[in-house]
Amino acid sequence: MEDCTNSSKYRSQQDALPSVPPSVFRRENKQRESLPAVPMAVSKLDKKQQEALPALPAPYPNQRKENIYEDSVPALPARNNTKTEEKKTHVGRQTIKINTSWFDSIREYVMGERGSKTMTTIVILVVSAILVIFVTSIIMGIIYGVGVDLDATVRLSNRAFIPAYNNDLSPQYQDLARNFTNTMDSVFYNSDLGSVYNGTAVNGFSAGSVIVLFTVRLISLPVVPTSLTGISPTPAGSIEDRIKEAETMVEMAVTDVIEDAAGSGSLDELGVDANSFTVTNVGVDVRVVTVAPTTIPPTKGSDFTPPSITCPEDIVFFLEDSADTAAVSWPPINATDESGQVTVTTDQTAGEWAAGQYTVVVSASDSSGNIAQCSFNVTVREPYCENGWWRKGDRCYKVVSSGGVSYSRCQELCAMEEATPYVASTQSEYTDVGRFLTRQGGLTYVWMGCDDEEIERTFDCFGGTQILESSPWWAPGQPNQYGAENCVVYVVNAKNLHDWYCTFAGPHAVCEKR
Repeated sequence: MEDCTNSSKYRSQQDALPSVPPSVFRRENKQRESLPAVPMAVSKLDKKQQEALPALPAPYPNQRKENIYEDSVPALPARNNTKTEEKKTHVGRQTIKINTSWFDSIREYVMGERGSKTMTTIVILVVSAILVIFVTSIIMGIIYGVGVDLDATVRLSNRAFIPAYNNDLSPQYQDLARNFTNTMDSVFYNSDLGSVYNGTAVNGFSAGSVIVLFTVRLISLPVVPTSLTGISPTPAGSIEDRIKEAETMVEMAVTDVIEDAAGSGSLDELGVDANSFTVTNVGVDVRVVTVAPTTIPPTKGSDFTPPSITCPEDIVFFLEDSADTAAVSWPPINATDESGQVTVTTDQTAGEWAAGQYTVVVSASDSSGNIAQCSFNVTVREPYCENGWWRKGDRCYKVVSSGGVSYSRCQELCAMEEATPYVASTQSEYTDVGRFLTRQGGLTYVWMGCDDEEIERTFDCFGGTQILESSPWWAPGQPNQYGAENCVVYVVNAKNLHDWYCTFAGPHAVCEKR
């Protein structure tokens, strides 16, 4: 079918050729008829046996016939035979086989007239994919550079491992990873390795406080004085020896940076335990020890001053009865910078937290890459009161004086219990504690932790709350501000408030704490 199809392609060209006189065809037919007959048995011989037969006299069909019109007829386009990977050239009665490369065969098939458009498309796509991979490899090599990867682990001793650290897509994981890499960037860019440092990548976290698995990348070998390492900055010897010496040099240089940062306190906020720093692998590209790359040290401009940031005080949250988590939050964290542009991030997100102790690390960065950090602790625990204390909700209460005391003495006694004078912040607390005090017996008055020493008739209380003059808790006609009545007492039997002299030694001291 292929020969017929290809013959039809050239029919129009053949029709355009000059006609050949019939006498020529008659002469050639007579010549063929005069040839001796070939026995039928010969056609059944194998190839080697056929080649061993004596050559037939010319003209024979396998022999090139002379044509008196050959030179005068225009040549037809060459026909490509791609059924095999061989080209045949006829010389006399012998057939000479010339092997061609596989690439030439594919090219001839694809680009020839028998090549299909589909095959051409496939080959073009394959070649394009190879070129894309090659070019991408070159670009990635330029971006990341050839250099050194140092894999290591370190423990963050001031934070507890949480399940979210197992998920690299969780906000907790990403915040801690970003905080860790920012800290390492700050440490290394400001160290002796600043000109060759190429970033830190967090590979994961594991339990045991929090173990960070990370990689420190260097563009080229660090320059370490031979007097400190005993190793030449340009290792000599075999490639294997050079790589081994380079690995030792890198490990010593990076370890030295970590130890210096820990000694200066740069890693305190993150809680990095420098004693737990362990190098697990050092990979040195062979080109690092055979070619001296040209590197451009990173620049941060002229701003090297980090932002100013202040963290909140430590916070304690209690689980509600039968609850597994507590709603954790903290006040807004403010940071300032000379540039006027500062970004504040935390390595943990407020929300529902299980019981435990946590450290929240806050980072403030400016547009020049300078970073400042601080931290605060968050404790989530089951409601619990020590012996002798009465619990209501997440608070504990206790009468700490056997008799009446002044307001200043009340504050002293509560401070000794690591507590503060009792303050009712809600109506339910006011009612519940009132009942508790009634059950104690023998109590007439107790101090409330509020006073208007600073602003008349504005009673500021411990915990940041206030008792307004319009509060329904006041007894009729109170507060009357008689004389210097700047403090507040709770009348147990009447269950209302009076303003009173702060030096009055009649009320008992009642303390509260979380």
